[in-house]
Amino acid sequence: MVPAQPPIIGVLAGAWSLLNRTTVYPNGTVVIPIDGLGANAVGIILYTNTGYMSMNSMATEPAYRPTTITFPYQEGQSDADWALVGLHTFSYAGPVTNVVEITPTSGNLTHGPLTFAHVPSLVGSDQNRQYEVLDDGNILRLSARVSSGNTAVLTWQRLACQGRANPAN
Repeated sequence: MVPAQPPIIGVLAGAWSLLNRTTVYPNGTVVIPIDGLGANAVGIILYTNTGYMSMNSMATEPAYRPTTITFPYQEGQSDADWALVGLHTFSYAGPVTNVVEITPTSGNLTHGPLTFAHVPSLVGSDQNRQYEVLDDGNILRLSARVSSGNTAVLTWQRLACQGRANPAN
């Protein structure tokens, strides 16, 4: 018998598009982070109603997105161009665990232990998040304390359903 999922898993189930990213310093100052994902990152996070998730994000600046590479890799393509794409991309996936609902729309959860990550050292790690669902379930705010002591805040917007209305068909 499969254990019942916490109610928030059903609320989160679906696809979400990255709206913005901010960093909050301990003194309360809020800034747009300048890091590997650049100033205008795009991303999608997916949650399933069976308790799994996947997150993919990337920088959009042309300087970080060489158009000279293809998939699969072709002989003669630049390792430097492939490395550049890797430096400006962030992806991981795994189960959603340790869900603690503080209110019906906020609480804590863990992405992990991660079963996939584009950064090998993250495989098996736990990514702890605080969550808040806003705007009648259309906005998701995830935050996490990072190693610098700052708080990273990612705001996501629910994407409309695409494809078949009944996935069982």
